[in-house]
Amino acid sequence: MSRIRRLTRHTWQRTQQRLRNSARFLVLGGAALTMEGNLRARTMVIEFEDYETALACYRSPEYTDARALRKGVSIGDLQVVQGYDGPQPSDG
Repeated sequence: MSRIRRLTRHTWQRTQQRLRNSARFLVLGGAALTMEGNLRARTMVIEFEDYETALACYRSPEYTDARALRKGVSIGDLQVVQGYDGPQPSDG
């Protein structure tokens, strides 16, 4: 299977799994300008119901299979970060 076909298949499997786990894409590619530091060619930010749900999705058998397809055909960074629900600047 070609590198592009494997990556496409991985992306589709990953997307399906995340959506099944109550995910919401906040950023999916699109225009980006690096102001400081480094940026990969494509950026995704995905919101889950909570930190534990995000971890469960990452550790799921479906995503484990999808990661295996990506191995050797792409380079990426993935972080699971707990959200913030405290005061905001707009709160005045």
